[in-house]
Amino acid sequence: MKKMINISRIIEYSKFSAIFILFKPDANAQVIYTDIDPDFIFDESPEGSWLDIDNNGSLDFGLQNYSFTVYSFSLQETYTFKFLQVFRYNSMNGLAGDESNYPFALYGGEIINYELNWQNSLIQLLATNRYHSGIPFDNCSNCNWYNESIIETIDHYLGIRFIDFDSNLHYGWIRCDVIDSGRTLIVKDYAYEVEPDYPIVAGATWHYTDIHDAFSSGSYSIYSWGKNVYIHSTEQTFNEFKIENLTGELILTGIINNQYQIVELNHLPAGVYIVTIHNNFKQYTEKIIL
Repeated sequence: MKKMINISRIIEYSKFSAIFILFKPDANAQVIYTDIDPDFIFDESPEGSWLDIDNNGSLDFGLQNYSFTVYSFSLQETYTFKFLQVFRYNSMNGLAGDESNYPFALYGGEIINYELNWQNSLIQLLATNRYHSGIPFDNCSNCNWYNESIIETIDHYLGIRFIDFDSNLHYGWIRCDVIDSGRTLIVKDYAYEVEPDYPIVAGATWHYTDIHDAFSSGSYSIYSWGKNVYIHSTEQTFNEFKIENLTGELILTGIINNQYQIVELNHLPAGVYIVTIHNNFKQYTEKIIL
């Protein structure tokens, strides 16, 4: 399924508001997830669609494949410019440039929160291609989804944040591919955190759990992504952790020896597990989902 957007009207809400798509989201804890089925595949120009992230009838982000050609009568030459880009009424996590902003391609498992770099320009570039009389001569060195060193980007995430009708700020993600040397954009799914001003993990469809203990000298964040468990600490620690299933069976024990530790659990079946951290005679426990 594709939706076509005319570039001359994409910024004017009143002229194209009828063409955006409302999906039926699935609620999981406090994260609302929406699968785009079939994926949006934008491989021609002009093609694109708006996303109403929280399904409230207000357009939040638009993604588009767009190109145009300029002909020079004096030099008898043509210049073609092709863009994969994001339009926004809200913020994108990315790099600020002199002429445009460039959204980052986040990996699954990265935390999306206020600490990231947020940019507010209306048009932000994922990839560009420029052609001189049909011959490629330049592309976007600042783009994070396709450039001289990145041939394609598969299953990465746009970090997003938006304001709802009650002026609350929400964080979320959009999963995309940029393939065919920056010529094709694929949009697969997206999610956002219902709780205002609360982080979300890129790719996660569950509520991010952040553990803080007022009586401890340290602070922990524990969450899962795929078959990995991530343990974050605010300071260098050498504390013990253990992982059990819901019946109390001990699965794994170990030592937390880094502030950012990844525990691989590829051998375990999908399900709910309990992570416990022992720190200075105190105990921290959290459920995670593999």
